[in-house]
Amino acid sequence: MKKIIVRIAFLLFILVFQSHIFAQNQIPNNDFEYWETISNYEEPVDWNTPNPFTASLGVITVSKSTDSYSGNYSAKLESKNIIFVGTIPGFLTLGDFEVNIATQEYSITGGVPFTERPAQFTGNFKYSPNSGDQAMMAILLLKHNPGGNPDTIGYGAKIVTNSVSSWTEFTSDIIYFSGEEPDTMNILILSSAQLNPVAGSKLFVDNLGLVFEANPEITSVEPSSGLQGELLTISISGDNTNFTLCSADDIWLSQASETIYPLEINIVNDQLIEAEFSLPDSAPTGLWDMNVYNTEDGLLVAENAFTIENNPSQTQDVFLEAGFQFVSSNLIPDEPDMLILLSDILNDNLDFVRNSNGEMIRKIGPNWINNIGNWEVEEGYLFKMFGEDSFVIEGLAINPETPIDLEFGFQFISYFPDYPMDALDAFESILNDNLDFIRNSQGQTLRKIGPNWVNGLGDAMPGEGYLIKMNGDDTLIYPSSL
Repeated sequence: MKKIIVRIAFLLFILVFQSHIFAQNQIPNNDFEYWETISNYEEPVDWNTPNPFTASLGVITVSKSTDSYSGNYSAKLESKNIIFVGTIPGFLTLGDFEVNIATQEYSITGGVPFTERPAQFTGNFKYSPNSGDQAMMAILLLKHNPGGNPDTIGYGAKIVTNSVSSWTEFTSDIIYFSGEEPDTMNILILSSAQLNPVAGSKLFVDNLGLVFEANPEITSVEPSSGLQGELLTISISGDNTNFTLCSADDIWLSQASETIYPLEINIVNDQLIEAEFSLPDSAPTGLWDMNVYNTEDGLLVAENAFTIENNPSQTQDVFLEAGFQFVSSNLIPDEPDMLILLSDILNDNLDFVRNSNGEMIRKIGPNWINNIGNWEVEEGYLFKMFGEDSFVIEGLAINPETPIDLEFGFQFISYFPDYPMDALDAFESILNDNLDFIRNSQGQTLRKIGPNWVNGLGDAMPGEGYLIKMNGDDTLIYPSSL
């Protein structure tokens, strides 16, 4: 009779077969306290061994032992020689152990239902190898596919090559090959984990366990929506995450084949990212996934966590009086060319329009000359009118918290909020030594007198532009609301 072919080196690949589904998420009979008598031998409850196939030949390779780490019993696994068959190891499995009498080969299939993602596989053991033998304690987590073999989700193994005479703990990290949840767990424990088992090797195991760590996940994305064309800061919060390992290329919004990466990361720590995103005018509306990747946690995805909404064009009516007037807009013009935008007032009522750099639109001879170019939404503009007139700006609203860079000297600026706000609140971000004064169209000012900032402007108003004199560079950010 040929010896049974023992292919221990390939057993972990043989494990991936179908299994029956039951509701449990821990290792059954993990301390081997429960045994059942079958004929002339005992089997550990919930486990399978070679005993049903070898007992008729007078050989038992797995037995109950009173030499235990905890409780009353442990499992003793011993590699034994069977006449005319060869040496087979003692082993335990949560799957089904099968022998093909025709080919004298055995295999392991299935396992027990399991839907968790433990971090480690642990237990206690003693080992007495014979002639360079080695033992193995392994765990395999699987996910079944309809009509096919299951995928390997995670795997961990402890190989022992030396003699261990006293009870010793083993810990094996579980390596995951997929972010999916498994549906099946199998454990394989062998007294001889090599192609040629050595008779006489003895392995004692007890107190098997799983160590769980909370999975890293994105817990919130705030705000959860934004408008096409909007510039906004998105806060991404997580649990058990390592966001400090992320760069701007590791964070993105995705919808089908569309992706949006942040302009920059403003704040990052292990559990929080604040990133500045510019949502394109052409970005598809609807639900988007937030994606964060780093080498320790892998890819984390918060599905449908952000919504991009349509930002329909709005209109702003600009009314101009005779004299000088600062004008601003909180809309990004659909048509920014100044000659087109101001076409309704390119008549005898207009003298000129000037920007912060002194560039102008004015009539020279019969023609209007545009030295400004396009309307820049951050910029305020000085209009000089001979008579009353008006024009309309059509475009998308700008995020009121969009930063405005201020430089040393004089500068016309825009006011972004679409509601009035006390000027001390509106300009709070620059109320420091970098600011000299702020002036409106009526010549009223906000400036520091002694130790106090005195507000002669009253409320900052939509549509009004402001002249700022700076003593140093700074950045103005209007509050979104109060």
